[in-house]
Amino acid sequence: MRAYHSTAIAGMVEPTGWHYHTCEMQFVYVLEGTIVLEFEDGTVGTFGPGDCFFVPGGVRHNEIYASEDKQTLEVSVPGKIGTVEVERGLPSTLLVDYP
Repeated sequence: MRAYHSTAIAGMVEPTGWHYHTCEMQFVYVLEGTIVLEFEDGTVGTFGPGDCFFVPGGVRHNEIYASEDKQTLEVSVPGKIGTVEVERGLPSTLLVDYP
């Protein structure tokens, strides 16, 4: 497990781009500021102080906005995670082989 205090030095200039993390899960708790993420199913979430969200490993997402004062506490399992850049594509829940 890893816990990380993430802060923004300046507001976002452009989105992070579509990606997913190689981990079991991420849990993000917003301490200050605002963060906006779009998820592979088209859901857009806006999170402010006191909000939290859970991202299962492998779920594609794109951070489209973060305010200058953004501070988050991010917890991931396992502690060492990777980031894979991807096209938006189909939701991972639809990428199932059927007989």
